[in-house]
This record gives sequence, C-alpha cells and structure tokens, in this order.
Amino acid sequence: MLRFINKYSSTISVAIMKLHRNCPDGGDWDKSGWWVMAPGESKVPYGGDLDDLNRYFYFYAFSNDGRVWDGPFLERIPWRAFNEHFQTCFA
Repeated sequence: MLRFINKYSSTISVAIMKLHRNCPDGGDWDKSGWWVMAPGESKVPYGGDLDDLNRYFYFYAFSNDGRVWDGPFLERIPWRAFNEHFQTCFA
C-alpha cells in the first residue's frame, strides 16, 4: 500500500506516477492525481501490494501556500482529477 500523510501546516495536493512500460495505449507512465489533504490527513492512492509492482513511485505535491515537492522527472499531468493507466496497467 502507498500512503501519503500531510504533516505540513497547509492543505496539499498530490499526484503520483510510476514507470510501467508498454501500457495498452502505448504510454510508459501510470499516472493518477489529485489527492487533496488537509494538515494531518492521510490518503491511500494505491492500496494494492507494492511487492507485486515496481516499488518505486514518483510524486509531485504542492500546498495552498505555494510550497512544492518535486524532483528531476518531468511529465505533463492535468490540473483536474485524473487516472491514466492505473486501471489497465495494474489490473
């Protein structure tokens, strides 16, 4: 299970992605978001067994006050709620 806990002082929004080559639409990324969490709240974006998958997930998060948590990987993601590939690639 993959769980996020907001220990920051402001509401955050989180999106995740995981490399998964050869999805049915020809893409290589499983992507899903946005989980909105108030301070102290937690969410489970993936409840399955991580041992059955590539255990490395990447995330992007931002807070209402402008703080951002990101990394070196660039990928386009929508600003509205989305779920690309998770149903077909993780099935």
